[in-house]
Amino acid sequence: MKQVWRLDCDDGSPFTLGAKLSGGDFRKVGYVDRTPELGTARGLFNDGEFRSGRALRPDNMPTSYWQAGRPFYLRDFVNACGLFILVSGKVRGLIEEQEPGLHQFFPVEVTVTRKKVPVDPMYILNICTRLDAVNRTATTKPFVRNRAWTLGDPGEIVFDLAKIGESKMWHDRHIYDVLFISDELKEVFVAAGLTGLVFRSHPAA
Repeated sequence: MKQVWRLDCDDGSPFTLGAKLSGGDFRKVGYVDRTPELGTARGLFNDGEFRSGRALRPDNMPTSYWQAGRPFYLRDFVNACGLFILVSGKVRGLIEEQEPGLHQFFPVEVTVTRKKVPVDPMYILNICTRLDAVNRTATTKPFVRNRAWTLGDPGEIVFDLAKIGESKMWHDRHIYDVLFISDELKEVFVAAGLTGLVFRSHPAA
């Protein structure tokens, strides 16, 4: 059976002893298109909300990231203070090969250790695909208030391959703050030996 993969960053411990984003105000980062989608998870698109599958304005986006530890502790995927996903240039290249020009990469200067040693720049990743991709007939999780599925609820979420189509990375309209990727992209990431990411599978039909 085909699968869809939920992509998470690992927790970083014991590598990430401290971290800080600066150079912007994440509370004011907003969407280019704020047209509400009632009946969806977090469908108002307020400023200070991210990871919903729409393009973000560059205004107020953080421009620097500091992390404690040594340079080799930095991974290809980094959960930056629980706010953004940072990715390496290697990840950016792979994503651009698969879905050129579709998603956003905001450059961030990165330093590590107390001496703030500079390392290769990374990018805040924003996925710009928003799908309604769940197979409602096969899914056994409760559909809360007819607008959202919660991953922690009992039951199983099943995705619909026809609704996903050729998409490789997306957010679902009815599952807030979760990044999903296709089987094919997962294989690309694994073959490239990327670090800092965790895959969790969901069935798809």
